[in-house]
Amino acid sequence: MTLPSALVEQPKAGDLDRWLVFATTWALAVLFHLAGNSWLAPWWGKALLGLGALAVLARPRSVAPVVVLALAVLANVWLEAPLLSNHFLLHGMIALVVLGVVVLGPTGPERAMAHMLGPLRLLLLAFYGFAALAKLNHDFFDPAVSCGAQFLRESASSWGFGSLVDDLGAGPNRAIAVAVAGIELSVPILLAVRRTRVVGVVVAVAFHFVLAINQDHQFFDFSAVLVVLFLLFLPSETVAALVDRLRRLSTGLRHRWTSGPELLRLGGIAVAATVAVGAAWSEELDLRWVLHDAGVWSWLGYGMATLVVVALAVRGSPERAGPLLAPGTRRILLAVPVLAVLNGLTPYVEVKTAASWNMYSNLAVVDGESNHLLVRRGLPLTDAHERLVEIIEADGVDLGFYIGSDWRLPEVMLEDHLAERPGAVVVGLVDGEEVRYDGGQGGARPTWRQKLQVFRAVDGEGPVGCQPSFGPAR
Repeated sequence: MTLPSALVEQPKAGDLDRWLVFATTWALAVLFHLAGNSWLAPWWGKALLGLGALAVLARPRSVAPVVVLALAVLANVWLEAPLLSNHFLLHGMIALVVLGVVVLGPTGPERAMAHMLGPLRLLLLAFYGFAALAKLNHDFFDPAVSCGAQFLRESASSWGFGSLVDDLGAGPNRAIAVAVAGIELSVPILLAVRRTRVVGVVVAVAFHFVLAINQDHQFFDFSAVLVVLFLLFLPSETVAALVDRLRRLSTGLRHRWTSGPELLRLGGIAVAATVAVGAAWSEELDLRWVLHDAGVWSWLGYGMATLVVVALAVRGSPERAGPLLAPGTRRILLAVPVLAVLNGLTPYVEVKTAASWNMYSNLAVVDGESNHLLVRRGLPLTDAHERLVEIIEADGVDLGFYIGSDWRLPEVMLEDHLAERPGAVVVGLVDGEEVRYDGGQGGARPTWRQKLQVFRAVDGEGPVGCQPSFGPAR
């Protein structure tokens, strides 16, 4: 079944160029993920992911390596859970679209791109729309706890400019939060509207380039996968112009240095291979922070180059881009963006709160109570937030992070954590009553629920603080 003609755009000569851009940027985004998250999966999972990315970079015109990469991504989604990040779950949904195209029938890169384009665009709009929506809460605009203000201070401090922002008052910090929320809310609108789509791509790429220069907290893996999807919103003519500009640069270099382009390509693959190998054995070689720093500096070059090339390419873009979906789009592939929408709803119905497109937002929907400005009440479909544990003692298990803090653990997460830790003893307060939890006593949920239905810790005192990362037991 195909979609109505009003929603589709006709095939363009640049379809192969669009595929090349997608395949290359996706492989690079996977390598950025490995650089920043080399500790999450077993070595063989990381090796499989790295090999898939290298295969794509070596043969970007072929569909088969992209399929291999998609399979590797899905395998690592499972392996990295329950510490699954929002950006890597987004990788997993990209992989589902790729594999869905292949399952529907063998096809070349041009037709594969035509089938994938619309679903991937809608996936980005769903993801980004919910990420922006989550920031519309009281505490994101509270200058004392806002993630927006916190990460600005952190980013500036990481480059030695902390003194410029450390003493900002409540007004400027609130203005920063408003600016961040405003930009994020504008991006999906700009990308969805045909007349503003090209401007939206430039704004989005620029915003996420700046966001990811933070040296202390890695955002480069997050920004890298968003770049993959942002570029899909460029008109075919613009993508062709972008690729043509790169080809002309390569030709110019070849005239000055005959083997230059090929040596640069081989050098790039060698660097990528080093990242892949280093990530696979990062723990044995103690390379975790080396890879992290390499990711930061690589992002500075890659992100800036991407922004410049896109800005130059869009100068001659059509005033109006085409419709969102390509001809012949299979409706079954739209199940993936629908899945993204359902995932975005999960924190509001309290099905799960991790990897729910609500990152760095100060959002809290707990046992029906909500700090959101629009969603004033939650609709809890689970009882996971009915019993929150204030940890007061922990023996034989590393939960010191919570002792003396405002963070409260959903009891179900604590029980999962202790089930495989015999001998551990935790004492906590639940609704003011002291409760003892013994490790190794069972009670853990099935593995798939432990991996995919994860609840993050809850700020028990308020205002809701910024949760920049997972704590022990989440």
